Amino acid sequence: MEQKKIKDKSYLLEEDFDHNHLKNFKDWTKDWAEYCAREDGIVLSMKHWEIIDFLRDYYARFYYSPPQKIFFLELKKQLLIENPLEYLAELFSVKNHTPPAWNAILYAGLPRPSSH
Repeated sequence: MEQKKIKDKSYLLEEDFDHNHLKNFKDWTKDWAEYCAREDGIVLSMKHWEIIDFLRDYYARFYYSPPQKIFFLELKKQLLIENPLEYLAELFSVKNHTPPAWNAILYAGLPRPSSH
C-alpha cells in the first residue's frame, strides 16, 4: 500500500495502473483534488468543482460511484448539462487516455471504478 503526502497530510492509496485512488473516501480533501488535477495539467474551475461535489454527494448517499448511464442522466437533470459526455471530455480529458469520468472520480476521491 502506497502513501502520498500533500501539504502535511498523508493519503493511503490504492494502486491502479496510471493513477492512485484514495483507499478511504473520508480521507479526501480539496488539496487531494487539486494535486491530482495539477498532475494531469488541469487547473480546477467552478465547473470542475460542480462535478466533483456531485460525485462526492452521490457516493456519500449510495456508497458507490454512479454508473455512467446514471451519472450522465443526473448531470442532465441536476446540473442542466445538455451533453454530459462532451462536457466531461472538455473538463477532465488528459493525455493518458483515461476516460474523463474516471478522472473526475479520481479527483473526487472515490474508490477506483469497477471495470465491469
